[in-house]
Amino acid sequence: MTWHDDPVWLRAHLRDLTDHFERDQVTPWSLDDAPPDFIERLLRAIVGVELHVRSVQIKRKLSQNRSEADRQGAIAGLFDADDSASSMVARLMVAATP
Repeated sequence: MTWHDDPVWLRAHLRDLTDHFERDQVTPWSLDDAPPDFIERLLRAIVGVELHVRSVQIKRKLSQNRSEADRQGAIAGLFDADDSASSMVARLMVAATP
């Protein structure tokens, strides 16, 4: 893990994060929309954390321990959500149903 308090590093990462999470908004907010003195105060109060991932272990949990009614309700709710990630999880849940 690396800690960052350099304002240049922090500003770049805040800009990247903001751009990423605002990109789908009708009117995306930008770091430039905030008053410069506000951003400067924020930068003094933020410590960035950079994680260096050495390995990843994945466990798939798709409500296998739940009742059939619970699983079907979750699957229906995921299919009703209007996004591809939810549909993908619903299909995985259907495939994992005992």
